[in-house]
Amino acid sequence: MSKIFVIGFHRTGTRSVNAALQHLGYDVIHYPCPSTNEMSCDEIKNGPPWPIIDKCDGLSDIVTIPFHQRLYDEYPNSKFILTIRKTNEWLRSVKSHLENLKSISGLLSNDRILFDKIIHSMIYGADCVTDEERLRLFMEHNTNVTKQYNSSELLVFDVCHGWPLLCQFLKVEIPPFKFPKIK
Repeated sequence: MSKIFVIGFHRTGTRSVNAALQHLGYDVIHYPCPSTNEMSCDEIKNGPPWPIIDKCDGLSDIVTIPFHQRLYDEYPNSKFILTIRKTNEWLRSVKSHLENLKSISGLLSNDRILFDKIIHSMIYGADCVTDEERLRLFMEHNTNVTKQYNSSELLVFDVCHGWPLLCQFLKVEIPPFKFPKIK
């Protein structure tokens, strides 16, 4: 069965695209993790196929990044949305996000903290990554994804583009309300 996977790095509008997809009638789950009982640490370590995918139309956020090739292989005819953002804005947002996570880490479950560490190490390779390394990995991922997929399978999308590009890609009508922008 075909699915929709949002395969952009965190802080590139994945949450906004997830909300847009839900407005369009798709049941797409943003960052499934232990705290929502949607995915376990063992499941993320083992990679797809994941049981959660059978219960929804797709997934969004960084859980898809290390596995986008396997998702492509497991779910033929699926759509992939690479969310992008200007690199300087993205890096500033990531740094702020990581600081916020540190400040609330005492409120998160141990499973959620472990899950976050596992997925971040899969993407960045280490707990402490320099800004330069983070940027390199971000740009490398975006470049590799755009080379791997054809235009019928992949939409490279900046949330500033709003509904027209997304709806054209999914072959659905543009809704009569503003595109969601969620931080």
